[in-house]
Amino acid sequence: MFENIEVKKYEEKYKKEYINFKKEFLIKIWSEEYKAYLLKNFKLIKNNYLLLLVKETKIVGAILINFKKNIGYIEELEISSKYQKNGYGKALVEGILKKFPNNQLELLVKKTNLNAIKFYEKIGFKKNQENETTYQFIYKN
Repeated sequence: MFENIEVKKYEEKYKKEYINFKKEFLIKIWSEEYKAYLLKNFKLIKNNYLLLLVKETKIVGAILINFKKNIGYIEELEISSKYQKNGYGKALVEGILKKFPNNQLELLVKKTNLNAIKFYEKIGFKKNQENETTYQFIYKN
């Protein structure tokens, strides 16, 4: 299943391929001008860490984490639709855990996103808090 798959830290040389990958996930209600602005101005801020899942030479997944002290906040976890439900999302989370073993991971998930809720619970995240629209999930090593 994971033939020719690598987890790589984002480097500037991947920018064009990453931008093409991101187009699949941009919300359809955003204007074309706003999407173009986001893609043109993409750059990582100081505390962010981006891992890419690369199959042969194509990016098929990415996880973006924002670190504050020993907590990594998962901002985005995206897998190309063609590769979903095959363990690639889990591989990215495991890549982060391997790279930062002493960090707690946290994220917010909309209550309506049942697939994401099931995914995070399956790989060991626990619901911590909730409000009207979202759950907070935590993973502690």
